[in-house]
This record gives sequence, structure tokens and C-alpha cells, in this order.
Amino acid sequence: METKNYSAWKINSEDFYQFNSWADRLRFLVGFAILAPSANNTQPWRFKIENERLLIFPNWNRSFRVGDANHRQVYVSLGCALENILIAADFYGLNIRLELLPLGEGGPAAELVFSGGDGLPKRKENHLIFSIPKRSTNRHNYENKMPEGSFFTWVKSFTNLETRVDLVGEPVKRDALAEVVVEANVAAMDDARFRRELFPYIKSNYTRSGVGMPGFVLGMKPILSLVAGWLVKFFSPVRQNKEKDLFMLKNHTPVFAVISSKEDRPAAWLKVGQIFQRISLEAARHGLATGPYSAPIQFGKYYEEIQKILGVNLRPQFIFRVGYPQTKYLSHTPRLLPEEVIG
Repeated sequence: METKNYSAWKINSEDFYQFNSWADRLRFLVGFAILAPSANNTQPWRFKIENERLLIFPNWNRSFRVGDANHRQVYVSLGCALENILIAADFYGLNIRLELLPLGEGGPAAELVFSGGDGLPKRKENHLIFSIPKRSTNRHNYENKMPEGSFFTWVKSFTNLETRVDLVGEPVKRDALAEVVVEANVAAMDDARFRRELFPYIKSNYTRSGVGMPGFVLGMKPILSLVAGWLVKFFSPVRQNKEKDLFMLKNHTPVFAVISSKEDRPAAWLKVGQIFQRISLEAARHGLATGPYSAPIQFGKYYEEIQKILGVNLRPQFIFRVGYPQTKYLSHTPRLLPEEVIG
């Protein structure tokens, strides 16, 4: 039986047309925003609605002081939520004036002012809005098969003077990135302070919480998932699984993708989140899976190793796997409902 914490995924795009006020319409659009990915499924966002105006704020109560000391992952997560709203608004023919406002811990990250468009759905059968409730993070094995060339070409179109997207499928560079990812993950989980932060977000497969990662996300059986959080709090399972993880990344990851940016500040991180979300949704539409890693970006100087492998000077901001999943259908992670994040 489906519980409340998974009900957000059942959003029906047709329900939008029953709403007449901007307040009700924007509450409905927030329903798409909350289906965005976030680091460790912390969902570090909150929303405020003022007539036709929607403000997106960070929720610092669900941010990590050690694992995300400069709040990069928070703003990337907000960028993913923002992109979902923009995609949904496009589908409904709404006009938006968008301003990014990352003003520090007290201010909003973005302001969206809506006005009426034609109100007609666009390309109803294949619009990207339908990928939003289908997308999920996949941390398991991918098939040894490269994505289509047209997907590569489309992803590379995001490269400009401010941002760059590298797709790495060449075995030597791909394996080098795998080494960096695993070493960074080990370093992160060796930090007891980080494990204490992570502990509340490791959930059992039976969780009723609206945030966090149930054990099945990490491949855990139901019984083990009951104690997984406590195990993570006191021990690091990553070091023991290092060789296994390295084998998976080298043999079941056809492509690594890295998003880099010229600037290294909140406005750039928001845009990185938008780019990743757009790519992940397009990937889902093509039957591809994505799986992000934050440790190589956040911990130590591992990002410098990524720069060397790619031969770039821009700051790597996000790294993720792309490929056709061996496990086609994965359960979604829990979600807070719109009424729990608006106010």
C-alpha cells in the first residue's frame, strides 16, 4: 500500500486546468519542483507564494555543515527544482520573468513572476514534463552500451563561455574518473562528522519519512535497512566495498558526465543544477539512467584531479554517470508534499 511519503509522484498534469487563481496554480507547479533530485534526498528547499510571484528559498535546516560547507549542493538542488518549474510552466503556456537572487542565507535563491500565456499544452505527447515523475537516481549497474550520438551532441550544446559539459566514455579517462570518485567517497565516509550528518537521512525500506534515502536505494535488503543508519553513523562501509565499487564504475558505467563552470558561486551552482536536471530528464526520455556523486566535488582537492583528467581550467561542479540501466524500474525516494514546503 502506498504511503503518504510517496504520493507526490502521482502528480497528474491535467489537474492544472481546474485551478483559476495564481496561488492555486503555483502550488500545483511546486508539485513538480519537489520531484527534483537533491543531495542525499535532503530536499533543501522551501517556497513562498505571493499572488503570481513564486520565491524559492534554501532550507538550511536540511543542509550539511561538513558535507556541504559552502552550500554548493544546496544551490545545485534548488537549480534542479527551478528547472522542473520552468519545464512545467512551458507545458502550460505560462510566461515567466526569472531572476536569480542568491543573496546569502537569509534571502531567496530565485524569484519567478508568472503571467498568462495561451494556456495550451505544448507537444503534449513528448513534452519533457512527462519525464519529471519518471526520473529516478540509479546507483546500480549500467549496460555496456553507449548512448546514442544524438544524445551526446545535444548534451554538448550546453557548453558555452560560462559552463562546460564533458562526456567521458573513452576507457582510460573514464577509469581515471572512476578512481577519483571512489577515493573521494572513501575520504568522505571516513570522516565521522560527515557520517553523523548523513545518519538521519539513511532510512529503512519501511520509512514513513518524507526525506532521506531508503535502504533499497543503496541495494540493501529490508532487514539490513532497519539498522543501516546506525551502521553508517559508527562505521564506514565504503572502504570495505572499495574494490567492488571500483569494479562497478569501471565495468558498468559507459559514460561519466562532468558539468564545470567559470564562476564558483551560488548563481553558477543554480545554473549547474538546471543543466543537470534538464540532462537527467532528457536521459530518462531516452531510457537512460543518471547517478550523481557529490564527494569528488565537495571533499578535499579531488576536483583538481578531475580538472587534470579533463584538461580544463573551469571548476568542476557536478559529476554523474549516464547509461542504460540493467535494472529498468526502480522505486522512487520519498518526498515531502507541497504543503510541507510552502510557507
